[in-house]
Amino acid sequence: MRVVCALIVASIVCGCVSVPPASLYDELGEEAGIASILDEMLFLVSRDARTRQYFEGVDLDRLHGQLTAHLCHITGGPCHYTGADMRKAHRGLGINRAHFNVMVESLTDSLQVHSVPIPVQNRLLALLRPFYADVVEAAG
Repeated sequence: MRVVCALIVASIVCGCVSVPPASLYDELGEEAGIASILDEMLFLVSRDARTRQYFEGVDLDRLHGQLTAHLCHITGGPCHYTGADMRKAHRGLGINRAHFNVMVESLTDSLQVHSVPIPVQNRLLALLRPFYADVVEAAG
């Protein structure tokens, strides 16, 4: 028995046993962590003078739920997003590059508040980067 335990410990120490990498969903704290990050982000962006007009009259609880489901889904979690695609959801809002950058800044600030490691932040931002073309429709 001691020999078996010693072999297991040695395998773990030398890296002979591979541990599957955590998904981005796991690294963000699963659904609860994602919800908390987005809660902070929505708080910031909905109060920022540069973007708050986009959130006036919006049901922030509903938006929070939709964003949480979407982010949970695209990061590898078990959630199912049933809302509109990003292009349809943002059509006609006149969001420009500066507005989009406020969103990224707010998300980054929120990730830092929640002590998300920089490499995980970078993976998330890289995953979200393609949505830029669906969200931004105005120059600026």
